[in-house]
Order: sequence, then C-alpha cells, then structure tokens
Amino acid sequence: MGTTMVNTGLWGARLHHFDTLPSTNQWMIEHMGSCAHGDVVRAISQTAGRGRFQRPWIAPAGLCLTFSVLFRRGADDWLHPVIGQAAALAVLAALEPYAVPALLKWPNDVLVHERKIAGILAEKTPDGHGVVLGIGLNVNLAEADLAAIQLLQPATSMWIETGLPLDIEAIFAGLLGALQSTLDQVMQNGKPYLLECWRPHDALAGRPISIHTADTTISGLYTGMDVEGRLCLKDDTGRAHTFWAGDVSIRHRDAPRDR
Repeated sequence: MGTTMVNTGLWGARLHHFDTLPSTNQWMIEHMGSCAHGDVVRAISQTAGRGRFQRPWIAPAGLCLTFSVLFRRGADDWLHPVIGQAAALAVLAALEPYAVPALLKWPNDVLVHERKIAGILAEKTPDGHGVVLGIGLNVNLAEADLAAIQLLQPATSMWIETGLPLDIEAIFAGLLGALQSTLDQVMQNGKPYLLECWRPHDALAGRPISIHTADTTISGLYTGMDVEGRLCLKDDTGRAHTFWAGDVSIRHRDAPRDR
C-alpha cells in the first residue's frame, strides 16, 4: 500500500510546502496577508524554530514534523485560548496507532516517560485577528540526534519509543486528520468536552509541582486544568491559585519546599 500524501491544509485550505525554513510560525506570521483560515505551512527542515519562552526547536531534515496552521478569528474565536490544548489532544490521537504511551502536560506538551515528544506553540497574529499554531513532533530522531541538538529538556521520538523507523508522510497525514477532527469535535461540543478528553491523559494529575511565571514561583499540589484552560494549584498553605501561563516542573515528594 502506498503512502498517503497530503496536498491540502485543514478544511480544504492550502498547504505551503518548503524544504527548509527558519521557522514555520514566523513564515506564517510574515505571510498571513496572503493566507487563509486553515492554511498549513510545512518545512522538511526547520533551522530556527522556537517553542514557549523562546526555547529553540530544531528539526533536522526528514526526522521531524514541523508545521504551522493559521486560524482566523470568527464565530469560533472562543476556541483560540485553548487551541494549544486541542492540538495536544490531536497529537495524542495521532500517536495512538503506534502504541506510543503519551501523556499531556499543561499547557500543551506531549510527553512519553516524562520526556518531550512534541511541542506546540500558539501565537496571536500581529493584527490580533487570528492565531498561528505551530506543532513539532519528533518522529525518526535517534538518541544520538537528540544528543547532538543539545536540548534543554529531556526528549524522545517515535523511533526511540517504538524501535522502528516510521513513514513520516503517513504520520503527517494522520496528524492533520486528527487535528481537524479534534477541532471539529471541540467546536461542536465546547470547552467542557476538551477538558473531559484531557483528564484521563493528564501527566500532572495529583502531583506536587512548581509553576514559574514572570513574577514568581509557587509550589503546591496540582488540582487540574479548568474549563478555560487554566492550571489550578493549591499551595502548601491550602490557598488555591489559577494560572493562564507559566513553566511547570514536577516536584519529587521528598524534595525540600521552596522558601
């Protein structure tokens, strides 16, 4: 059976394909005037990609999936604040046929054995009338490839987890299909549906964590994600907090408390 080749973006929009780009998100932002809702830009190699907090996301040629999607504001603009979580659920669905035991870490990381296999970055467009959603998935990276990239966080890939080199085009087709299906279901059923889907796969459930924001660091017990997509935490004094953004680390139960 031949590989299914993708030739459109989401909902029949265009696919812009490049051998190499510095950043698919940046290309989409720079060209959004000529792009439509659902357009996808994909790069076989990404040389200066970025994740949250400007962390680098480098994708060697043919070993990773790196692409971005443009969402224009409209009747579904309520979805934009949680579009990263919806994308993480789509990645989880795309990994399921390969028996990769992935979990989700707020706000939108996909982890396998506490190592990152996919990263997602949602950025508002400069005119404020849309969102650019970037997705990076490690497919055929070997341990030596990850060591050469010198990542700041522990990472893994589909190849490492399955022991097999995989058809990246088939995975791209499956991931785009899962993304469109997930977004359609969330738009039809609302934010409570997204939260219901997230909970069984929540890597932070019941765990002590620290969340680092621009202003402070707070530690406590993770109590879930709320329907708006915010992280909920109860600190060591019992006070409840919610966060729209931040960098989360898992605390070992025998670790000293922050002072």
